Amino acid sequence: MPEAGKTPNALAPDPGVAAIVPVEEDTDVPWAGGAILKRWWFSARGDQDVPCVHAFHPRVMGRHLPATALYDVFPEPPFFRVRLAGEEYHRAAGGPLKGVTAKDFPHTSPIFARFRWAVDNRRPYMVIDMPLLWAGKEYILFSSLVMPLADEKGTIVRLVSQNSYRMMP
Repeated sequence: MPEAGKTPNALAPDPGVAAIVPVEEDTDVPWAGGAILKRWWFSARGDQDVPCVHAFHPRVMGRHLPATALYDVFPEPPFFRVRLAGEEYHRAAGGPLKGVTAKDFPHTSPIFARFRWAVDNRRPYMVIDMPLLWAGKEYILFSSLVMPLADEKGTIVRLVSQNSYRMMP
């Protein structure tokens, strides 16, 4: 995580899993949409380590839905496909994202590695102030909260992500 008050170098490579901040119930998520998703996730999981995919409905996000996305998780070979992406994701990408995989964009291997971390560790994470390299918009910083969702057997089948975007100072 960048030091407080420091902005990452837009030309520096994305540090991948090194950028991960594991999220616990008492972790401060510094943007409203992320805080809502975090509260929902920890409440919805009940006695399980990960909430059931059927417990999540996009309406949970309310006015923060435009910065929310759902990804399908495919274990063999491991990859992630956009199932639903809000308008802010579409704007960042420059077009519709439904059905798109990480392989369809440049500079996504660090994001793929973080998604794998969430699946392998069955834990949510966030990253703060990362350059939007995958969309070729290094002048925009994004923060992202990513949370796994499981099927009835406990297999992680989906990730839900909530982002915050800002121009680089």
